[in-house]
Amino acid sequence: MAVAETLNTEEGARDESEGLVTEGASGPARSTVAELATVLVRYLWVLIGVPILSAVLALGLGYLLGARYVSTTVLQPQLSSVDPSGVASLAAQFGVSLGAASGGETLDFYVILLRSRAVLEEIAQDEFLFAVDEAGTEFVRGHLIDLLEIDEELPGDRLKEAVAWLEDAIRVSSDADASLVTIEVTTPSVGMSEAVGRTIIDEVNEFNLGKRQNHARQERVFIEERMTRAREELENEERAMESFLESNRTFESSPQLTFEHQRILRRLDVRQQVYLSLSQAFEQARIEEVRNTPVFTVIESPEGSAEIETSLPARAVFGFVAGLLAALFAIGVREAVLRYRSERPDEFRYLVGLLRAR
Repeated sequence: MAVAETLNTEEGARDESEGLVTEGASGPARSTVAELATVLVRYLWVLIGVPILSAVLALGLGYLLGARYVSTTVLQPQLSSVDPSGVASLAAQFGVSLGAASGGETLDFYVILLRSRAVLEEIAQDEFLFAVDEAGTEFVRGHLIDLLEIDEELPGDRLKEAVAWLEDAIRVSSDADASLVTIEVTTPSVGMSEAVGRTIIDEVNEFNLGKRQNHARQERVFIEERMTRAREELENEERAMESFLESNRTFESSPQLTFEHQRILRRLDVRQQVYLSLSQAFEQARIEEVRNTPVFTVIESPEGSAEIETSLPARAVFGFVAGLLAALFAIGVREAVLRYRSERPDEFRYLVGLLRAR
């Protein structure tokens, strides 16, 4: 009996200690939840009012700024580094450099080109015609630099402002895996976004065509000069062969004359091959000089692609969430300061004194 009572006493003590531990462990958790609930109830109007006010401000700001529309254009440039006429390699054999072969640009080249100052200046000075209403009944015509109504008197300053506006409106990205370049244009109207996107395509295409045709023109001039010399050298070798045959009608019986005949014949063959290669390259260069085919494929045109950048409901949701986060942050800071003041009043007064002294 004594042993049983002792065991019962120990078990009871152990149960009491476990209960105390459990209560002690869950007590702080319940206390923290209760404190958090108290804080939320205390600042309930702040948690409701600030997000609503922020959402209203976001809606008002969006209404004042007006809607903005984004047009999207997707291009696939011709990136294969080729020399269609074979002139670059031919010129290198004669110690002449014609620069990079046309069509050897990279995606990064197009990304830089599409936002280059030269292209943007051309766009700013181009004439536009686009609809200013969703129904497409009202149109506006004019140069972009005039349509932007820039408050600058000097033409150079107005052009700089127009270029800066285009730099903000145009975003270019590339996809190396798919060999695609994406152009996004953001403006206050659907028509303007799509018109600027189309003008970008036209300007870049014109730039690349001019570059390619200029390269082909250099090739043609080089070949033409070289063909004149090659023709003269070929004619000289033909006259040398003609003179040899007239002077040595039975050269087959002489080893020395046979060797001389073979040597002249080899030179003549070389001159003929050079002249033939130059003739083919010359014709190809003439074709490239007048070729006007685009150097990229338009996968997605800007027409019909414009979409609103951010709708009013989306702005309201963003404003509400931003206001809620700001309210929670402000409440957290305030509660932390109040707790610090109550727990360490001396340190708090000291810090306040330092701040006031500054």
